[in-house]
Amino acid sequence: MSLVALDSSVIAEYANLSGRLHAQADATFTAINEGKLHAVLAPPTISELYYILARLYPASGDVEPQKKAEAFCKYIYFHPSIEVADLTFPTLIEAAKIKSEYKLALTDCYVLALAKLRRCRAIFRHREEEMKKLSRRLLEKFEIVFLEDYGR
Repeated sequence: MSLVALDSSVIAEYANLSGRLHAQADATFTAINEGKLHAVLAPPTISELYYILARLYPASGDVEPQKKAEAFCKYIYFHPSIEVADLTFPTLIEAAKIKSEYKLALTDCYVLALAKLRRCRAIFRHREEEMKKLSRRLLEKFEIVFLEDYGR
């Protein structure tokens, strides 16, 4: 079984059935649900996921977006093939070093820190603007997969 560090954008894309990259996120979650892939998340990923979903669900006409967002986050948190990692001192310091060097969003730094320390790939939905500028440097140091690179 392979291990991956997931960004909240991948999980949100899986929850968003009409998302542009939903099929790619769904393929990732099919592997997770079948136990072929194990995912690790940083705790802030759950908070960020809730925030994204609570904003996404009203757009789809959901009348209780916060309740639905919390239920989905609970599903992810307790999923048997997903681990919400403890933020140990080495993880906190590694995320801080990544933040200092690359100036990325802190949650992205946690994903990359977990991927580095757990020796696995980090999966992101797409290259955000700050990542586009650093893409070559990031790919030299980290194993990163972007959903946008698949199924074009």
